[in-house]
Amino acid sequence: MDDSTSSTGRHRSHAGRGTVNGTGTSTGSQEKILAGGLRDAHQVNDAAALQLEADAAIAAAPVDLTGAPPAAAAPSSDDMAAGYSMLAGAALGTVCEMACPAWEISNEEKNDFAAALGKACALWFPGDIPEKWVALIVVAGVGSKIVAARRDPATGGLKPRFRTVTVKQTPKPTAPAPAPDPHAPLN
Repeated sequence: MDDSTSSTGRHRSHAGRGTVNGTGTSTGSQEKILAGGLRDAHQVNDAAALQLEADAAIAAAPVDLTGAPPAAAAPSSDDMAAGYSMLAGAALGTVCEMACPAWEISNEEKNDFAAALGKACALWFPGDIPEKWVALIVVAGVGSKIVAARRDPATGGLKPRFRTVTVKQTPKPTAPAPAPDPHAPLN
């Protein structure tokens, strides 16, 4: 059933229509030119001819001028730093009150710190913050809420981490004193 008439001696294709590397000649459909001027890939051996045929097919394809608008440009590093600064500024109020309330950090100091932290985050995370970092930030936020709830409102300090257990010590029972012996000599 093999319609191959010559071969290079290499592995034959499963269809029996020449060789895998396309150097064999055969009769039948390989010699026919397909509609649109493209030849069967098994018969074309010239890379330049393939490129010309591909370019002609691309040029003949219709162009859609009503397609989707171009994608929006990525935000600049200054825009990213400003966004990170806003997030840092929102978090700093809670963190400063929780970590060091006696320092009474001013809003100007918080804003300066938030701006510096925003620039650092823009360098560390120029696109988006990776999900694993977001998860750690969420864990830190929940942890800070737990710590803030454990502050003593009267002193502002943290409540003791351990309970103090007072153990009542009951006096050991003492044996009753022996009764004086009436026959004992007096000293």
